[in-house]
Amino acid sequence: MGAVAARRGGGGAARYRALSAKGAAAVRPVAGKNSSPSLRDRKDIPYRHPGLDPGSISAVLLWIPDQVRDDEGEGRTASHAVPAFRSHSGCIDGNRPVVDIRSAPHKAASVAFGKRVMQRKLTAQLAIQGGLEVISFQHCDCLVFERRETLKMLSPHSSRMLGGNAQYRRVAGDLIVIFEADLERLRPPSKRFKFGGFVTFMPTANFPSTITGSEIIEGEVDRNFFGKIRDLLNALPDSKSEWISKFGEDFFSRTLTDRCVDTVRYLRSCE
Repeated sequence: MGAVAARRGGGGAARYRALSAKGAAAVRPVAGKNSSPSLRDRKDIPYRHPGLDPGSISAVLLWIPDQVRDDEGEGRTASHAVPAFRSHSGCIDGNRPVVDIRSAPHKAASVAFGKRVMQRKLTAQLAIQGGLEVISFQHCDCLVFERRETLKMLSPHSSRMLGGNAQYRRVAGDLIVIFEADLERLRPPSKRFKFGGFVTFMPTANFPSTITGSEIIEGEVDRNFFGKIRDLLNALPDSKSEWISKFGEDFFSRTLTDRCVDTVRYLRSCE
C-alpha cells in the first residue's frame, strides 16, 4: 500500500517508507552466501555525507569534498573521518596545526622570563663599564648611582632604534628612588628585593639629554650617558624631610603617577 502511495505521488514520508521497505527486501541474505550487498552500492537510498550529517552512513570509497573542513579534495581518493579536537600540539590531515590552548600562558611566561634575563644581562654590562653597584629586584636589576638614606637608581633596558634593524639598540629605562629603610627582601634563600615602595619613578624618555650617547656599540654606551643620569639623580632630595620641604607635606600621600609628574617637572626645570 505504501508502494502504491509512492507511485501516485504521495507524501515524502510515505515515499521514504516505501523505499526503505524495498531496500530491506533487497538486502535479505541469499541462501548459500555469507555476504549481503553493501550500502555503498545501493541506488535506492538517498546518500547523506558523513561529514555533514552525524547520523549518516559511514564514509564511502569515492572522495567527496568535505565542506566542514573546507577541503577541495586535491589528490585525495578516499574520505577520512575528521579527528576529534585535541588540546595538545598536533595536526589534522597531516598539515593543519591544532592550537595548543594550554601552552599560551606558558609561552607568555617564557617570553617574560627571556626579557628579564636580557635586562639583567644588560644591567651587568653597564655596571662593569660604569663601575656601579647593582641591586637585584624581583622583576629587574637596577644600577645604583647614590646610596644614602635615599637610593637613587636606574633600571635600564634596551630599545630598538627607530629606522634601524634589530642590532641597532640604545639604552632607555626608569629613574627610581626608594628609601633604603623601605627595602624588603624576598623570602630566603633569595637575595633579591621586592619591587615596590618607591618614592618616585621617572622614565628617561622625559629627558631628551639622556638620548645622546645611549646607543649601544659593542655592548657599551658613551661614558657621558652615565654622567647625564647621575646629574638628574643628584638634583633630587636626599632625606625624607628634604622631599617634604621641596614638594609639599602631602607629597607621599599622592599617587605614584602624580609624584612622577611632579618630579619630572622639577628635573626639567633644573636642566
